Amino acid sequence: MRVLVLEDDDNLRKAIVRYSYRHAKHVDEASDALVAVSHIMENPPDVLIADWDLGEDLTGVDVAKIVHKHSPTVRIAMITGKPMKQLKSAAKHVPVHIFLAKPFSLNEILAIFE
Repeated sequence: MRVLVLEDDDNLRKAIVRYSYRHAKHVDEASDALVAVSHIMENPPDVLIADWDLGEDLTGVDVAKIVHKHSPTVRIAMITGKPMKQLKSAAKHVPVHIFLAKPFSLNEILAIFE
């Protein structure tokens, strides 16, 4: 299984990456959307764990749309520190498996690997 973690907060990204290695052999990480898209084109992930607001033009939802188009069977977890209703509205055309509100327990991510 290949996982891509897209999170602009370095500490949170590193924690998710460490946790993901418990469940996946290959874990790639990106702190911005363009790096994430590059990973997707080179090695499409089986699982995408993405923050919604990356502080740039492309959002985690935009990246999720790209990865889903490129690899329709990808499992997607979306993370936000903003109101969940807004994220769910923005991601209504993306098959998100799990929505996580910050702060969350890393164990909440477990369902994306099952």
